[in-house]
Amino acid sequence: MKTKLLLILMLLPTQLFAVEFFTPLSNEQIVAESLFAALCYIDFTQTKYLLKRGGTETNPFIGKRPSNDRVRDMILGGVILHAIALYAMPDKFREIFLSASIGIEAYVVLENNGFKMSLEYNF
Repeated sequence: MKTKLLLILMLLPTQLFAVEFFTPLSNEQIVAESLFAALCYIDFTQTKYLLKRGGTETNPFIGKRPSNDRVRDMILGGVILHAIALYAMPDKFREIFLSASIGIEAYVVLENNGFKMSLEYNF
C-alpha cells in the first residue's frame, strides 16, 4: 500500500503538467541517471557494511535492522521507480528531478562515509 501511494505521489506532478509525455532521454540525462544508480549502489554497500557491524539503518522506509535482501530489494526498487518516473515526466522537470536526486543520494553517501564506512564489491 505504501509503495502504491509513493508511486502515485511521484507521478502526480507529471500527470498535472505533462505536455511532452514519455520523450526519449538525452545523453546527459542517461549519464545523470547512471550516476544516481551508482550512488545508490554505494549506499547499498555502505548499509551492508554498517549492518554487518551491528549498526542500525536510519532510513525509515527500510527499517532499523533490515536483512541484506530487504535492503537490496528496496534500493533496486527505488532505482527502477526513479528511472520510470524520470522517463514519464516532461523534459523540463527532468533536470531538477535528477539534480535533487543526485544531491540527496550524494549527501547520504558522504554522511555514511563520515562514519568511516567501506565499500564491499560482492556480485
